[in-house]
Order: sequence, then structure tokens, then C-alpha cells
Amino acid sequence: MKWIVSMLGQYEFIRRQIEAQKDSVLYSGDYSVKRIYSNVGHISDQTAEKVIERSQVEYRIDRDGIVKTIDTALNNLTDKHNLMFTLKFRKFLGWPEVNKRMGIDTRESKRLYGEIIREVGRVRSGQKK
Repeated sequence: MKWIVSMLGQYEFIRRQIEAQKDSVLYSGDYSVKRIYSNVGHISDQTAEKVIERSQVEYRIDRDGIVKTIDTALNNLTDKHNLMFTLKFRKFLGWPEVNKRMGIDTRESKRLYGEIIREVGRVRSGQKK
């Protein structure tokens, strides 16, 4: 459950990161170009470059899976759930403001949030509805 809560909180950052990476060139055929890496400096070894590139691709695939899991879960829920998710995790509003804009009380807010978490967990585990 902690993973799900964490990923909900990071959704917008991950989604933006994926879009930025899609816009950049994923692979370069010229490994003779020295690239600078933080905490490492430059790497001129082609094998090391390929290992780094592969790990970055695997990281992107993992992050893309997180976004797809959350998106699938949201598609299975109501418009009210989606509005809550948008206000809280895409517009980064606090819970009191989310409740105010949705016209709901704290109890209803907790119920909807719990349903979002459960649905993301269900989709992630591959369970049928």
C-alpha cells in the first residue's frame, strides 16, 4: 500500500519525465562521443555506455508501467474519483481544498481515496474485477 500511495504522489512527475524522455533521442549510434554523467564524469568505454543506456531504458519502461497502471485504474473508476485524483495528484492541491472544490466532506474524501488505492493495487496485481 505504501508503494501505491508513493506512486500516486509521484504520478505527475513521472508522467512529465516520460514525456520529456520520449522527446529526446533514446539511442545514439555514435558512442565515441563523451557524455557527462553526474557523480561519474565522462565515460568513453562503449560497453559501459551501452550498460548505462540499457539501465536507463529499463528505468523508463518501469516508470511507464507505473503511469499505465494508474491510468488503467482510473479508467475503471468514476468521474468523481478521477476529479479527486486530478485535483490532488496532478494539480497538487491540499486535501481541504480538494474537498471544498468537490463539495464533499472528509469522510467521503477518505472513502474515494481508499477506493483509488484499492483499484490501483488490484490493477497492479492483475486481479480481475
